[in-house]
Parts: sequence; structure tokens; C-alpha cells
Amino acid sequence: MKREIINSRNVRRYHALSHAKRQPCTLILRVPRPLVGTPVMGVRYFGIGLLARQLLKVRYWILGGSVAGGVALKDKYNNLKQQLPDIPDFTQFFPEATADELHQMWDRIKERAESGSGTLAGFAHDRLNRANTWLLDLEKSLGSQIRNGITEGPSTAVANISDTETEGPERGSIFPLAVLANTAPVPKETIEERRKRAEQERQLREMEDELRRLHSAGQLAIDRLEAENRELRDTLNNIRDASPESRAVRSSSQSPIEMYSEILDLLSTYDSNFNTQDHLPRIVVVGDQSAGKTSVLEMIAQARIFPRGAGEMMTRAPVQVTLSDGPDRIARFRDSSRDYDLDNERDLVDLRREIEQRMRASVRGGRTVSKDVISLSVKGPGLSRMVLVDLPGIIATVTAEMASDTKDTIYSLSKSYMKNPNAIILCIQDGSIDAERSNVTDLVSSIDPDGARTIFVLTKIDVAEKSVMNPERIKKILEGRLFPMRALGYFAVVTGRGNVSDSIEDIQAYEQDYFKNSALLKKGVFKPYQTTTKNLSHAVSERFWKMVRDTVEAQSLQLKAQRFNLEAEWKNHFPKYRPMDRKELYERSRVKIMDDVMSACLSTNVNWVRNIEESLWRRFSPYLFDNVYFTAAAAETRPMFNTIIDIKLREWKEKNLEHMCLTVGSDAMKLEMRNIVAKAPSEGEQDPIYDAVKKAAVEMALDRHKWERQAVDRLRTLVTNALDDNSIASSLMWDHAVEFWQTALSEKLAELRGRLKEETGPGFTEKWAMWKSVKPEQKIASEALIELEKLQKSIGDKKAPFLFDLSPDDLNAVKKNLELKKVVVEADMVQRLWSLLRRQNFLKDSMKRADACRNSFYYFKKGSLDEDMNCDDVLLFSRVRRMISQTSRSLAQQIDESEIRRFERELKRAVNDIGQDKEGLQTYFAGKRVELAEKLKQVRQIQTKLDLFVATLSDEEKTKRAKLGFAV
Repeated sequence: MKREIINSRNVRRYHALSHAKRQPCTLILRVPRPLVGTPVMGVRYFGIGLLARQLLKVRYWILGGSVAGGVALKDKYNNLKQQLPDIPDFTQFFPEATADELHQMWDRIKERAESGSGTLAGFAHDRLNRANTWLLDLEKSLGSQIRNGITEGPSTAVANISDTETEGPERGSIFPLAVLANTAPVPKETIEERRKRAEQERQLREMEDELRRLHSAGQLAIDRLEAENRELRDTLNNIRDASPESRAVRSSSQSPIEMYSEILDLLSTYDSNFNTQDHLPRIVVVGDQSAGKTSVLEMIAQARIFPRGAGEMMTRAPVQVTLSDGPDRIARFRDSSRDYDLDNERDLVDLRREIEQRMRASVRGGRTVSKDVISLSVKGPGLSRMVLVDLPGIIATVTAEMASDTKDTIYSLSKSYMKNPNAIILCIQDGSIDAERSNVTDLVSSIDPDGARTIFVLTKIDVAEKSVMNPERIKKILEGRLFPMRALGYFAVVTGRGNVSDSIEDIQAYEQDYFKNSALLKKGVFKPYQTTTKNLSHAVSERFWKMVRDTVEAQSLQLKAQRFNLEAEWKNHFPKYRPMDRKELYERSRVKIMDDVMSACLSTNVNWVRNIEESLWRRFSPYLFDNVYFTAAAAETRPMFNTIIDIKLREWKEKNLEHMCLTVGSDAMKLEMRNIVAKAPSEGEQDPIYDAVKKAAVEMALDRHKWERQAVDRLRTLVTNALDDNSIASSLMWDHAVEFWQTALSEKLAELRGRLKEETGPGFTEKWAMWKSVKPEQKIASEALIELEKLQKSIGDKKAPFLFDLSPDDLNAVKKNLELKKVVVEADMVQRLWSLLRRQNFLKDSMKRADACRNSFYYFKKGSLDEDMNCDDVLLFSRVRRMISQTSRSLAQQIDESEIRRFERELKRAVNDIGQDKEGLQTYFAGKRVELAEKLKQVRQIQTKLDLFVATLSDEEKTKRAKLGFAV
């Protein structure tokens, strides 16, 4: 019985201990009260032993749980760190106070996690789980804004953070989210992100520039193709016109007067270039300034087409006006496709403005009058077909606003047109002024004294009737008895009422009313056929066409004879070549230049690496020796020598070394391209006439050529890595570095010897064998050099091979020794000679060390070089050689892969630009051969059109005779 009671008690105690295992942090032991009637002492002894045994087990449970909890907590902490976003600093997202608090909190968590002790470990474990959850939610809400740089407004940012706060840890958490709501700045870009964004913006700008350039080039190509199309159309028409069969069948789309005007335009260009005779008829309008020339021309053309000025000179260049009959009243310039509606006031204003602008453009360079012809055609119902040339008015005095030669220029210009034996002179005289004040009548009488081709026009007859007291004077003028000149006919016209706003219809109506009521007409002062511009227009037109028919065939025969002479001259001087004008030569040179240049560039085996290496070394050698090598050589210890080398190379890199490398590579490429083009033979015929334009196009393309900007970034990386790499991996690299070192020393030694020779003058052999003399300053330098060499020997090798300046004591000693020789020398000369001498001796010593270091690679690799042997120079020249070699290979690869093609595109642009420059074409294609070809082409073109015009006139004459019933 007693045994059963004890067993039941043990069971209850066992369950209590088991319950205590489940609560390791709050262990409470309850000892049951002893049962009545039981032996207490026996039970207490048994319970104490059992309790002690169980307590000993609990300590192992607590110790094991603490250790396991600490390990688990540390693993969880490491996982949390890996899951955190890559954020440089909390200050980008939180205020400073919050960031400091977070940093302190993380430190506390780390300490507690690493300690892993009891309740703190559980606290940290729980808080870390909650912090991990919150940070993941925060990354989801802000990750897209941080990574993609999407900027939101303050309200949106606050709302996002507020949402995160409600979903994250509760209020009172270790992350005070309330502070986040006050700061929602967009995180700053990192350096790499800014660089990428800047690179993208630069690429976008380059693409926009390239698009604009392509658009401009495309527009130029379209204009050029349109010009070529017009030329081909003209050539086809000329070929058709040259065929007699096709000429007989083909009906010209142009009227005879338009064909004739075009011939006159070609002849004016032909004459201005070659000063040949042009005897085709035209009507030349001459008169004193403000005599009414332009008004008469407008009345004949039935449109107010010319600009007007209040007493100033408006006609500054010859204006050739071609009148023809047509259904619409329109005007058009020869070199323009716009039709001006003469019934539209706005078009009339535009037409007058365009004429004025062309006149002012032709008199640039300080001139007042120009010889350039402005060609204009006017069509309208009932217009008489003829060609008139309005010339600047004759002046008596040159004003201050005019060029000094204006008067003589106007006289010579008028004479040149009137001297044409087939020109009709329309002499305009102002009737409102005294006849004695006229200048034009004397000029006309000197050119056409018999009046065989002169028509006299008295303008402003209405004003003259009112102002002239003696009507007989007007009668004498119109009968040719007052002026010392003769004419085919005399006319009196009215050119307006003095109102600029009057239309042609108003002036014509006023003219009709005046002559209808004129007292002079009633008195017989002038005859009815001598009045009105309409009668004048018919008379001038009839005389014009009579003279055209009488002279055009003779002019055609004259042009044929001139063409025969030109062709014979071409065959005698240039029998191997076909006559081509500048346009044909340019079109042929376009294809030839591209074929010759690009074939030479792509077929020539150019060692770009070697050429660029040589160019880079020539550019960098002075800087390397003067600023790096000699500066480091003045150091007293080897570690100091290496330190100075590293510092100087770093300074060298910071001076945009990659840009200098790119410039040297670009210059080397341009030099080689010039040599290739100069030496490359031309495909096909060897014609030297293309050499000038080829050279100009290549030079223009090379000047425009720019390297890709990405090359700078690649070169920056290559240069930095090469100069920072201070290792030599193999004996072959060591041998190459030593060889490069020796070559550089030899070149620098030769340069120093040359500079010393320039300072001291020629030696004994040169003075006697080559008859060279020594200058006084060279004698002084020679004596100073002797003293410095003695000083060098006395110093010995105390400081060699390191460089140092001459001390003041040594300088004074040298000067005193020279003064004993009666040689006065400046301190600067002594220091300069000493620097050259010490550098020369240092380079000689370096040559010896280079020979000793040639076979010392393995000793250098093991670090077992003798203390007396210094091979640190090999490392310097190995770094420089590596930089030059890698840079040269990169630039050579860039040339082969892209720069040649970029140069080809620039060459095409240059060739097209040359074709747009007319003055440039005259410069590149010059000489007797080109001038003769130009002349021959124009004569052929004029003669072809003139033959077609003669045939058209003949057809018209036959048609008229057939209508009248005459036999053809």
C-alpha cells in the first residue's frame, strides 16, 4: 500500500517536471503536502533526490537552448542582411536623426544576436522577423521609384509610405515610420547612373545632329538631281534640234520671241566671259536720268513692273524685258519658275521688290552700277513681240553717295550696247526741260550719226505744252531740226500725271484724252501717227522684226565659222581629250575621285599600328624624358625614384592623355591618307586635270573628319590600365622593355649631342673641311663646357647617376676660372650647359645599366638583384611601351573598322559641296583647255538654238504666204 502511494506521488511529480520543461524561463516547483498517515521523512528524502536529479537535467536544457537559439539568430541575421536592398546609405531616404537611430539600433541588435542570451535572444529574434517583413514591404513600394528614377510628387510619396506603415510593424516598432512621412526626397543618382544618363543624352544629340545632316545632304542631293535632270532635258532637246529630220517635224513649244530672248541671254553670258561680238538685234532704251525711260517701257509692257524712287537712281543694272503675246498677263524671271500675276497688286509689289533686290545684289562691293543683266519675260494680250534692254540713266554729275566711276561706267555700258550695228536705239528725251540740258542726244549722235537705227521719243509732252511758250520749239524737236542728231522716227508720248498710284489703264486713258484735246495737235505741231505709246510700240516692234530677219542668218553663219575655228583649235591643242566644260568635268570627277581614293585606301597595305606607334612616341618622348624620367632621376634613393615615377605618370594621365592619344592617331591617319592619295595611280586615263579637285576634296574631308567619341572612353581605360600595370610577366616582355629603353636612350643622346653642338659651334674638322665659322657666343659656350667637364670629372660618381643642379660655389668657381681666361659668361648659360652635360652623362650611364639589365629578368623576378644593379628603369619604359602598344592597336582597329568608312562619307559630302560652289569649280578646273571647252560648248548651244529660231521664222513666213495665196 505504501509502495502504491509513493508511486502515485512520483507520477504527479513527473508530470509537474514535464510541465516545467515546457516553460524553461518560468520554472516553478510545487511540492505537494504530505498525506495524513504516511511517513513523511521517507518521502522527503526521496523527493529531494529526485528534484536534484531533475534540476541537473534542466541546466543542460537551458544551456543547449541558448546555444541553438544564438546560432539560429545569427543565421537569420545573415539572411536578413542578404535580403536587404543595395542602398548606399540610409540618409538618402531618412532624416539624419532617424538614420543615426537606425544605425544604433542595428548595432544593438547585432550585439544581442551575437550574445544569444536568454530573453534578449528571443526578443531580437522576434524583432528581426518583423523588421525583415517590413523592409520587404518597403522595398516593394519604393523599389520601382529608386531603381527606375521615377519622380513622384510629395503627396504621392507620403501616401505610399503611409500605406507601407499600416501594413508593416505596429506603432511603437523599432522603425519609426512617422519620420519617413516627413521626408520623401527622390534618391540621388549614383555616379554610374549619371554617367549612363549623360551618355544616352549625348548619343541622342549625336543622332539628332546626324539626322539633320542627312536631311540637309538629302535636300542637296535632290537639288543636284533636279539640276541634272534639267541639263539632261536640255541636252536631249539639243540632240533633237541638231537633227534636220526631227527639226523639220518637231514643233517647238516656245514662241519665236521666247526662243530669241533665250538666245540673247546665252549670248550675254558668252560675251561677258569671252568678250566676243554679238550682233543680234535688240532694242536699247537710253536717256537721261528721270527722263521717263522706265515709264515708257512700262507703257509698252502695259504693266507697272519697275521700282520707283523720288529723284534717286533706281535702274542700277541692265534689265532685259522680253515681250510676247499671250492669254494671261504674267511676268517671270529667266532663272525662276514663279509666275507673277500682273493683275494682282500683291504680285506686282513682290515683282518690283524682287527687281530692286536683284539690282542691289548686283552692285555689291562699293559699286553703284552693274553690268549684270536681269532677264525678265512679260506676257499679255495684244503685246508687241520684241526684246528691250533698259539701261541706267545718263548722269551729268557724280554725287557723294555714288562711286567715283559711276558716270564713266554708265557711259561705257551704254556705248557697249549701242555699238551693236543691229541694235535699235530708243532715245528718250524729257520734254519738260530745256533741250540744251540733254546729255543723251550727244551720246546717241556719236554712235549713230546718220540715225539709221535710232527712234526718238519726247516724253512728258503734256507738261511741255503747258510750260513751253514757243510751240515751234517742240515742232523743231519732232522734225529733227533742233538736236544735232537724226532718227528714223520721232514720237511724243505721255507717261503719267505724276501720281505714282496711277495704274496703266489710268495713264492710257489720260494719254488718249490729252491727245484728243491737245492744242498742239490741232495746230499741226506734231502729226497723229507721232503720238501715243501704242503707235510707238507698233513702230518699234515692226522695225525690230525687220532687223531680226535681215541679220539673224548672217549671225548664224558667223557663229558657224566661229565654231569651226574653235573645233580646229581644240584638235590642234588637245587631240587626246574630248571637250568637256566644268560641269561635265565635275560630274566625271565625282565618280573618279571616289573610285581612286577609296580603292587606294582599301587596297593599300598600311601598317597602322607601326605608324601610330611612331607618332605617339614622337609626341610623348619629350614629355617622358623632361617631366618624368629626368625628374625622377634626381631622387637619391630607388624607392623615391619609383614613387616619383608613379606620381608623374598619374599626373600625366590626369592631363587628358587619352585625348592626346586620339589626336595623335587622327593626325597619323590624315598624314597617311594624304600620302596614299598622292602616290596612288588613277584608274583608267591619266588626266592631270582632276588632281586639283581630288586634292581639295580629300583635304576638305580630312578636315571635317571627327573620330567617334566612344574611342575616348576605350582609350581612357587602356591608358589607365597600361600605366598602372607595374608587372613584367615574361622574359620576352622584359627583353622588349629593355630594347625600347635602349632605343629611347639612343635617340635622346643624339638629341642632346645636337643641342650641345648648337651651343658650342662646329668642331675643328667642320671648320676646316666645310668652311664653317664659330660665333662669339659659341666660343664662350665652348670654353664654359670645358670647365664644366673638368668639374664633372672632379665630382666623379658621387651623385651619379642622379641629376642635380650646379651649386652656387661650383658656379662661382667655373666663372672665376673663365675670368682667368678672360672669358665672361652668364650664369644662365653655365646652368644650361651643365644641365645638358649632366643629362648626357646620365643617359650614358643608363645605357650601361640597360646592357647589364638585359639578362637580369630571373634575378629581378626572384628579387635577388645586386644592390649596385638598378633595373627600375625597365619598369618605367615597360609601362610606357605597353601603353603606346595597346593604344596603337586600339586606334588601328578603329581605323580599319569604322574610320575609313566615316572618311568615305565625308569625302562624298566634300565632293557634293564642291559641285555647289561655282567659284570653287572655276578655281579647280582652270586653264586654256577648260576655257576653250566652255567657249566651244556655248557656241554650239547658241548656234543650235539660233538655227532652230531661223527655221521657225521660215516656217512662219511660209504659213503667212500660204494664207495670202502666194506660192511657197
